[in-house]
Amino acid sequence: MKKTFFSLIFAVFFFSISSFAQQKEGNMSFPVKEHNFQKIKEADGPASYKFEFTNTGSMPVIITNVQASCGCTTPKWSEAPIPPGGKGEINVQYDPRNRPGTFNKSISVTAKVTETKMQTVELKIMGEVLQKEKSVEEEYPFTLGELRMKNTRIAFAKVAPTETKTKTTEVINNGKNPIKVAFKNVPQHLTISIKPAVLRPKEKGTIEVTFDAKKRNDWDIVEDPVQVTIDGNEKGNVIVLATIRETFSKEQMKNSPKMEFDGKVMSFDFGNIKHGQKVEHEFKFKNTGKSTLKIYKSQTSCGCTIGEMKKREFEPEEASSVKVIFDSTGKSGVINQTVTLITNITDDSAYRIILIIKGTIVQ
Repeated sequence: MKKTFFSLIFAVFFFSISSFAQQKEGNMSFPVKEHNFQKIKEADGPASYKFEFTNTGSMPVIITNVQASCGCTTPKWSEAPIPPGGKGEINVQYDPRNRPGTFNKSISVTAKVTETKMQTVELKIMGEVLQKEKSVEEEYPFTLGELRMKNTRIAFAKVAPTETKTKTTEVINNGKNPIKVAFKNVPQHLTISIKPAVLRPKEKGTIEVTFDAKKRNDWDIVEDPVQVTIDGNEKGNVIVLATIRETFSKEQMKNSPKMEFDGKVMSFDFGNIKHGQKVEHEFKFKNTGKSTLKIYKSQTSCGCTIGEMKKREFEPEEASSVKVIFDSTGKSGVINQTVTLITNITDDSAYRIILIIKGTIVQ
């Protein structure tokens, strides 16, 4: 009986000691872990919320790191140790500038609660940013005289060789008098107009550009400047850009040609080149694909470099080469020139082949 009694006393004592030992740590207790800002105005600037917590443990809590999920969220926190029963805070600031719409961000709080143990708590903020009304200067940042534009570069991205596409850009007369807008030196493959042709003060208009790739008869990235006149006076250019590129079927994608160079080397270093000397190098390749390889276009980075090919179409497994000739006349120092080949390889990341030559011109 006594043995049983003492065993029971020992068990209770051991349990109490174990429980006491387990409780010897700090603990961040947040009554609120999420905050919804609801609707905030971009014009009002950063919005803040203070997450408060209590150390409900028996050891001090030391916050070692607070990490937000994006740079738009800035946390500040209590850096001093928080004693048992003490309170701390995480002040979170969200910057709504240029971030209209809903947001949902997390903040990870890591603290040392014993000599060897860390505690991590995740907090969240959410809400919706109401976009501020932009000024004329913000909405139309580009200027050509009194005419302000959303963009002076009109980009068509990808256009098929026989395709015609149309794009528009908005403009506004930010002056005090009516202006008549017109265009000069418009190439034949472009049609460009503005509606209305005469803009009253503070009146908005639309520039419309139509790009005819068949008439442009070129490949890859092309760029055309068009002069803008206001009341007959030249005020600058708008730039029309397009990437002329084929559209391929799934079957063509599957059976694409491939241009594989010997040793997969696409650069060559001539070393020292005597001034006035012409040097050349042959880049050998093979069409390792399943259909005819076509070279649509070749261009060099300067007139001092020539890329020569015997022909422009190569059947599967056919080998050939590109001879690159560099003329050092009038050049000096380190040179780094390129020859770019535009092909019918179907992969958008591989159709543009760039060959590089290097060297140092010495007297």
